[in-house]
Amino acid sequence: GAFQSFADAGIQIESTASTKAVTDGTGDDYVRGYLYVPDNYDPANGIVFTLQGQGISYWKLSDGTDDNGTGIMYDSATTSWADKGAIVVNIHDRSSAGPGAYFDVYDFVVDDANVMKYLIDKYEVTGTVVLQGNSRGTMASSLLIKALAGQPYNPKNQKNGATEEETSTLPNDYGFTIDTFVCQNGSFGYSYDDEDWAAVAATGLKVWA
Repeated sequence: GAFQSFADAGIQIESTASTKAVTDGTGDDYVRGYLYVPDNYDPANGIVFTLQGQGISYWKLSDGTDDNGTGIMYDSATTSWADKGAIVVNIHDRSSAGPGAYFDVYDFVVDDANVMKYLIDKYEVTGTVVLQGNSRGTMASSLLIKALAGQPYNPKNQKNGATEEETSTLPNDYGFTIDTFVCQNGSFGYSYDDEDWAAVAATGLKVWA
């Protein structure tokens, strides 16, 4: 009962998977997710963003299957932060949407970065910015971390064995990087080259694996 959906909280971050671009019925105009804000929140207590694993990293498939909310209902890695003083956010990005090349119309890195920027600014966060990934969420987090450090990426490379050329970059300087990465049941630095490692190291990132 402590978490609100983005929709209920009045958060409308435009998604790259808009209904205008996705014709199979799986698109959304706004990024989905859940938010917990402690009573009497202190901006110095920071904010924790979480990305869940492959099996629950979708919310609607072309056959109508919908798992919106599983990032908090079935993954205690998110809800376990709810009483620690920080804002807690589950961004329900996705790695699948049924048949077809979904990455042609969806870039979870842009969506996630936009949500982070919005909430950090809205709540004037001055404390630690934590990103926590679980399983596939660790690969997605790795791409997000290096993109925020100014490096190119390819959203297809969140999957095992993917070695697509990395030509995408975030559309602007978001003014923040990830302070701490909590890597659970997965891998850190997936698809990194030497330049990526150097750029991420320069941000002062701390990692718990």
